[in-house]
Amino acid sequence: MTDATSNGRKTHIAYVLDKSGSMSVCRREAVEGTNRFLASIRDEHPHSPMTVVLFDTMIDIIANGMPVAELPDLPFEAYQPGGCTALYDAVGKTIEDVERVKEPDDHVLFAIFTDGMENSSVRFGQREVFRMIRERTDSGKWTFVFLGANQDSWASAEQIGIPRYNAVNFSQRRIADTMDKVGRMSAEYLCCLRAPDAAATTEFFAGRRHIDDVDVDESGRGGRKPRRLRDPAKPEGGPGKKA
Repeated sequence: MTDATSNGRKTHIAYVLDKSGSMSVCRREAVEGTNRFLASIRDEHPHSPMTVVLFDTMIDIIANGMPVAELPDLPFEAYQPGGCTALYDAVGKTIEDVERVKEPDDHVLFAIFTDGMENSSVRFGQREVFRMIRERTDSGKWTFVFLGANQDSWASAEQIGIPRYNAVNFSQRRIADTMDKVGRMSAEYLCCLRAPDAAATTEFFAGRRHIDDVDVDESGRGGRKPRRLRDPAKPEGGPGKKA
């Protein structure tokens, strides 16, 4: 068993999952997939701190900085889709919460799963979330990945500062398999981040547009050392909401 706390540095995993009304069609699969994701991390990196957030119009913090070995599976009753999609609020607040509990030298792997576009945030806007993500990505200690259904995930990710190399589409009907695959990729990626000079990756999904086209071996988590992002993406669209 590997230990993500080797060399005195931890990798904090943030898992942000949409539970707006449109996710009701895949409610059971989303819960199953979340628990398969947790199992992948728990098996390989039981001491890694993890933050789990569910969001619709409101933000529901399930855990913040809890060692994944102590984090129970998500109960089916706890995931009840409804409401709208406050994506910016969920991402902005989760970043703030992780900052409060992580150590300065810790890495952060931040995964976002959503099936819709932002439509109800009140605290954070697009420009502020873009700035927060780019500043942390440029530090070399944060890796953001974006998985979207019913949208162009490359465009949606770049809108908030995540490069297309770290974004893929997924199918709602296969969300459990998607989460399982990303969990296994994340567990391998955490092993790479144990290297003393490890930094954020450029191609978490190997440049593929859909998760079904990503092979876990070719994604590079097992052998290729993570490296810094290329030129930062530029924000698109109009002004975001004021914080």
